[in-house]
Amino acid sequence: MASAVKLDLSFPPETQETAKTELRETPDVVGPAILQLRKLVEEDKTITYDTSDEVLVRYLRPTKYYPESALALVSFYLLLSAITI
Repeated sequence: MASAVKLDLSFPPETQETAKTELRETPDVVGPAILQLRKLVEEDKTITYDTSDEVLVRYLRPTKYYPESALALVSFYLLLSAITI
């Protein structure tokens, strides 16, 4: 279940600083946030979605790595997808 996070966060120094200050994107925050969001998605029986690191980061970045907010974003995306089909 809880596997190690394998995500390359190597950016140029100026990008790293922006990611750190504006998005809270540091290894100390990113790894646990991905694992927590993966757990939340897997526990929510109404959601069937890809839980790869790369996909989860798409929802964590705009929510500044807060897993609960990212889960709400995933749910909203899936709701919109269902409506437009």
